[in-house]
Amino acid sequence: MHVAGAQAAFDSALRAGAEAVQIPTRVMEGVTTAIVRAPRGVIIGLSGP
Repeated sequence: MHVAGAQAAFDSALRAGAEAVQIPTRVMEGVTTAIVRAPRGVIIGLSGP
């Protein structure tokens, strides 16, 4: 899922009860990815600046 800010979306997801799978990681200039597991088990990938 493309988000405006990967770190902010990751933090928000954790506050909402998601579990961290991959912490925010810069993969190239302007692109950070992260992965969370939603409370019901769905894996969600986050990508953004």
